[in-house]
Amino acid sequence: MQKVLSIWFLLVSMSLSAASDEFVIADVDESRTCVITIDGKSDPTLEHALREFCEHVEKMTGIAPNQYENSKGCEKVVLKALHGDDEGFTIGEKDGVLTIAGESSLGVLYGVYELLELEGGCGWFTPFRTVVPKRRRFALKRGYRHADRPTFAVRQPSWYGVRTNRLFAARCRFNGESPDGETDPKWMHLVTKRRFVRPLYSSHTTLVLVPPEK
Repeated sequence: MQKVLSIWFLLVSMSLSAASDEFVIADVDESRTCVITIDGKSDPTLEHALREFCEHVEKMTGIAPNQYENSKGCEKVVLKALHGDDEGFTIGEKDGVLTIAGESSLGVLYGVYELLELEGGCGWFTPFRTVVPKRRRFALKRGYRHADRPTFAVRQPSWYGVRTNRLFAARCRFNGESPDGETDPKWMHLVTKRRFVRPLYSSHTTLVLVPPEK
């Protein structure tokens, strides 16, 4: 009997140790989810990033992250923008807080999509085809860290689905203002504020970027 109890205590201890090694975003079996907040001044892009995170986690696990800061006993996801022009981001966990920080609000949004894609298995393949895997637990290792920065300041392919659907374009991390894209003001915050003197069309950008006379 004593041997059985010793084994039971060992298994429980191992289970608790494994759990403490993870930052839990959502867990169905424990009816547990994280709290998500925006640090500092908000804007439409940050609010969109928060909604996208919550909606995808809920589709994945059936549990939506909590948006109330005073929730106790929950780990915390913080969206933080420096409100610059660049779109790089870092994702890092420390002391029970997962911070998705961007050099701009678009950077934060791209960080959210990167996390959902790399760690959540989400995929956006067309404007009408999104894959969100079902799982009972969505968690990261303690000390998780990831960073990225777009190589090109303006990214605008000639793919019809991207040119005509700003939400899909943002999910694919394209930020260009296509001449035949959506003009609804509610989506304009997903477009980069950077502009060339002349617009860039399809792939014919060489003469704009490298003028022969120069």
